[in-house]
Amino acid sequence: MLRRTLLLAATALVPAVAAAPRGASAQARLRPDPTPRVPPQPGQGLPAEDAHFLRRASRLSAAQIEAGRIAAEKATNPEVRQLGAGIAEEHTRLRQQLDALAQRHGIDLRAGPGATGPEDTALAALRQANGEEVDRRFLARELALYQPLAEMYQTAASNSPEPDIQRLGIAALAALRSHYETEGRLAGRYGLRAEPVENPLDALQPHRPGVLRLLRDLRRDPLLALALAPGLAVSMAWMLEAAEIDTAGPAGLLRVKGLGAVWLAALRAWEQDSSEDLGPTMAALDRALDRAEQVARMLRLAPGGEPAPSPELPPDA
Repeated sequence: MLRRTLLLAATALVPAVAAAPRGASAQARLRPDPTPRVPPQPGQGLPAEDAHFLRRASRLSAAQIEAGRIAAEKATNPEVRQLGAGIAEEHTRLRQQLDALAQRHGIDLRAGPGATGPEDTALAALRQANGEEVDRRFLARELALYQPLAEMYQTAASNSPEPDIQRLGIAALAALRSHYETEGRLAGRYGLRAEPVENPLDALQPHRPGVLRLLRDLRRDPLLALALAPGLAVSMAWMLEAAEIDTAGPAGLLRVKGLGAVWLAALRAWEQDSSEDLGPTMAALDRALDRAEQVARMLRLAPGGEPAPSPELPPDA
């Protein structure tokens, strides 16, 4: 969970992956809308882009709930049935959050831009399928939907001025990535192919000169670094909350600081890494995550509060 959270942090902090051209590689690249949202003035509602997002996300979640339930009931493979149930459950939760946000901001989800879309022919075909065809059609639909759904939630997480929409976008990305990994593992059994997901740290590469300049400026300007530090803490807290890891109280503060330390360790390694595959950066990230997870278990900061087993005794002793 901590590993996925940190990688999502990299994605959310660098929305400029939108600049990657379609078909530039064999990876699934996210291309969110890079246009920043203008915060509403007092007395105004959400920006039009956020209202559109709420309507579109609610409509797509409704379709995902139906597709997941069909797979949970009719798929022949128990793993596909379990995946379908998980997707239906996740999108039921997402839709409840979307409904609550829309109600709070006075947005009618049934009318306006984003409320309607093209016919979902894949869902219509899934309704008519039987036997193993249910498994194949469901997985094919989900694999095709990953990128547009991820781009939609990435745009919300990166560009919305509304903190609750940002957090919802991050949480949705975490769930989508988890489901996509399962879909990719199952795809080959049905003659399907899942594109490997781009390493989110690759998103920094097109902007390397600017990021390196910023890092140098931060070292020379302590006041600037001090001014930006609270933003890093807020970002790390959002990542943990999206992963359903508590950030409240002293223990939560330590978790936030720990994740921030891991992110900074990865950033320092990336600064010195001139390789194309970012191998040294990923190795440094793995080491930092391993240390963080060991410390979290030792201090009972890991989810569930379980301490690390004693190194002198086997876990069951």
